[in-house]
Amino acid sequence: MVDKVLSDNPSIKWVHSFSAGVDLLMTPGIKSKSDRVALTNAKGAFSESLGEFVAFAMLWFCKRGKKWLDDKA
Repeated sequence: MVDKVLSDNPSIKWVHSFSAGVDLLMTPGIKSKSDRVALTNAKGAFSESLGEFVAFAMLWFCKRGKKWLDDKA
């Protein structure tokens, strides 16, 4: 799909991947245009929030968060 988009839109100068990996985007079409098309990714964009979620989940299950909610009423 990237090759088709690049061939249909020759003025594209930047391709961004919202995932950390760009292996699937490294097609022959984008490799041949690497001198004029920048390829970037979202590596590290979610690191802090993912770490916070993991810490929250560990506490939720260790401290039985569901029971606390049920007992609240």
